[in-house]
Amino acid sequence: MTTPAKKVDLFYLLDFDRCLASTSKFQLLLERVVEKQTAITMAEMHQARQDFIGTFDLASYVRGRLTSMHQDGEERWVRIESEFVDMALGQDLLEPGAHQLLRALDSRELPYGIVTYGGDAWQRAKIAAAGLLYVPHLVTGQKEKGLLIADWQRENGYQLPPQLADNVFAQRLVFVDDKPFSFVGLPPDVRGICVTPIEDAMETDVSLLPKNVEVAHGLREVTRLLFGYSVG
Repeated sequence: MTTPAKKVDLFYLLDFDRCLASTSKFQLLLERVVEKQTAITMAEMHQARQDFIGTFDLASYVRGRLTSMHQDGEERWVRIESEFVDMALGQDLLEPGAHQLLRALDSRELPYGIVTYGGDAWQRAKIAAAGLLYVPHLVTGQKEKGLLIADWQRENGYQLPPQLADNVFAQRLVFVDDKPFSFVGLPPDVRGICVTPIEDAMETDVSLLPKNVEVAHGLREVTRLLFGYSVG
């Protein structure tokens, strides 16, 4: 017998890179660990990123180099990842306002999860390093997350994937991301919030966002839009 899905009124979907977490800080920390533990230099990693067309996956690059250089390359990567996570947990590598947004969701016992684009190993390493493994998370290779979300649509709501919630049907969704192309294909009944960088909001071209997507200047404004108050 099929167990009926648990129904929730609202579920929050949060992006990770450059939204909840500072990707550049994670990359710099991993580069330092790699340079410390291996013969791969910071200059080589920077050059590899510069030469790569598309989204550069630092973890995949390092793992590939290690397996080509050493028979125990995978074991060496595990040690690097472990030190990376340990070092990161002693620092605050989240974006400004991320802690407040998560506290606002937790204090209200609102269900939420992370939907992040990228390679599985690197994304999960960063989520672990951020201390957010307790948050349900889905790693996807789909850049247009709006299309991904549309695949979950059913009559009167959304059937969430098991990585985010086990057998849960959400009547409404809120989707927070920093990249305008992430909202491509977003169903019109989903509330979208596009987060522009605090340093320079002009870096983000929001002109082609769907009508159901609001723009927030940093995560503190996201909290204000969702819950009606600002956080310091």
